[in-house]
Amino acid sequence: MLSKEQIIVLHTTKHSDTGLVVNGYSNQYGMGAYYYYASKKNAGAALLTPLNILDSVVFYRHSPGIGTGLPLLKEIVPAVSLRTIKTDLNKTSIAIFMCELLSRTIREVEANTNLFTFIATSIELLEAMDEGIENFHLFFTANLCRSMGYMPQDNYSATCPHFNYALGEYVAYFNRDACFPPEYSKLLNSILTTPINELKSIECNGKTRGEFLQKMIEYLEYHTQSRLNLKSIAILKEVFNNN
Repeated sequence: MLSKEQIIVLHTTKHSDTGLVVNGYSNQYGMGAYYYYASKKNAGAALLTPLNILDSVVFYRHSPGIGTGLPLLKEIVPAVSLRTIKTDLNKTSIAIFMCELLSRTIREVEANTNLFTFIATSIELLEAMDEGIENFHLFFTANLCRSMGYMPQDNYSATCPHFNYALGEYVAYFNRDACFPPEYSKLLNSILTTPINELKSIECNGKTRGEFLQKMIEYLEYHTQSRLNLKSIAILKEVFNNN
């Protein structure tokens, strides 16, 4: 069966001299793995870089998600031109983080139009950004939680200033075992309410970014009930520590 779909590349693994296993997120079938035959005559392997959005023709040997044998990527064409994500160290580091985060948190092998649109739009926003790049991974993580159904609800106010990660909303009273520290509750509100083109206005240093990101990862781990163990966080800390 042939299927036309868009696939966001998350990870590739060399399988042989002419083969690659491609892990990606499809607008038709969610998370999946594909096989791509690479050769000197076929330059498509160069397109299989992190976060590339590909218009693809896929051959399923069985029904999607059923049976053995990885589906084959028969044709791949870039749906969006990504240049700065590949050449800007800050953006490349964020792209690596995004790919790892998505790979560890999304398990569904079915279409989720809203989630796919959010991820694809986020990639295009990162590509176009000139300022505030150092805060983009915080913006992406917080809004990914929303797109995956884990909220967080933005009901921050003077009377409800504490974010309770178990409830996914702001509450009036601080609970050490279930709430973000006050400064991170306020930062989360800023990230959720600041337009993407104004991310530079969010004032925080590298140490604060690292600690807040860890809190957001713990929030995701709580709701997915799994340990994420993201290695790319160390890369982000090194790149943005002095920003």
